[in-house]
Amino acid sequence: MIRLENLSSRPLRVSSVVGGLSFAAILLSASGSTHAAESSVKTTVVCSQEKSPLETLAVREVCRYIFQRTGQLPPVVTGKPPWKFADSSIVIGRKDRDHVAAVLLDPQLKTAVAALQSQQYILKTIEVGGRRVLLVVGGDDIGTLYGGYRLAECLGVRFYVHGDVIPDARLHGALPNLDELGQPLFALRGIQPFNNFAFGPDWWTVEDYKAIIGQLAKMRMNFIGFHCYPEYPGTPNPEKC
Repeated sequence: MIRLENLSSRPLRVSSVVGGLSFAAILLSASGSTHAAESSVKTTVVCSQEKSPLETLAVREVCRYIFQRTGQLPPVVTGKPPWKFADSSIVIGRKDRDHVAAVLLDPQLKTAVAALQSQQYILKTIEVGGRRVLLVVGGDDIGTLYGGYRLAECLGVRFYVHGDVIPDARLHGALPNLDELGQPLFALRGIQPFNNFAFGPDWWTVEDYKAIIGQLAKMRMNFIGFHCYPEYPGTPNPEKC
């Protein structure tokens, strides 16, 4: 079944949150060995050696949420098949990557991947050499990241402005069979918090901004605006400064 998601055609700048999320992934990697036996099916994440920063973030986020749902931190490898390390693999990357092209054996799927546009993605479970492969392929870097977050949702994770909601019960068994297309419906999606209120962004710290903008990316939003009063009596007008 093809699934259309509410995305957009304009990328969100998420570079400010990459560092924090990368650090979280490192912490999880250090502790993953104690939980490795909790999931019966082993999964390997495959990516390009030349991956972009947003592709790197997509890989780390997928690994992080798999760990949080299964107790198993999947190894990350680069290159083309065969991948002999796991029962199944998750191939993550832009549509133009060599490791993605190597598993596009179905002409119809190959055509669908080639047609992906900016911020679009495909999640598709296929079989390569007798093993399950889950494709997370984006039309561009941000589309790849969006696909990674959509996969986390398929594992039961939910994203909100205030943070993530992750079920307490562990997932066991194989990854879900997926066949989805995510594509833009609106050019802009986001939030517009109001200043000059006690609960507004006037009280936010730098860390608050990073956390909220990071959550917007997970919800496939790409806009943040601020409601201000530049001509309020007694305050300077930016246009006249």
